[in-house]
Amino acid sequence: MAIGVDQTLGPLPAPTPEEGDFTRLGVEEEFHVVDLASRELVAQGPRILERLPADTYSDELQRSVVESNSPVCEDLETLRAALVASRRLLVETAAGQGLGIVAAGTVPLVDPLSLAVTPSVRYSGCWPTTSSSSASSSSAERRCTSRCPTPTSPWPSPSG
Repeated sequence: MAIGVDQTLGPLPAPTPEEGDFTRLGVEEEFHVVDLASRELVAQGPRILERLPADTYSDELQRSVVESNSPVCEDLETLRAALVASRRLLVETAAGQGLGIVAAGTVPLVDPLSLAVTPSVRYSGCWPTTSSSSASSSSAERRCTSRCPTPTSPWPSPSG
């Protein structure tokens, strides 16, 4: 909290044209990859990403998630068209591999230790070293660097 700064919450003032152009927007979406037969999450995001344009799709922390990013659009009609096309391509690509796509913020009833983590610098050191579904979260050996959040503390500040 900054000293001398009013911290009261309330509605933001309406922007004036001089403050900038607020007509452009884009959307980032995350989709879960599931096995069509079992409906369970599967770590097949990288397999799907191999067949999709890298400028629109990317990996996420769990390999069972694929991220999609729309272009920056000037109006809602263009944004809608981009989202529909992006979702359609993702679903068709997954279906061609016997996989399904689920749009959900969180997947309940899944053991987080059983999820496969994407092996990249972006996510290194931020997840348990074990991926066994039999490991309990209290006994799992964790290797987190100072950049990573813990169950009791949020992401650290960039300065340390």
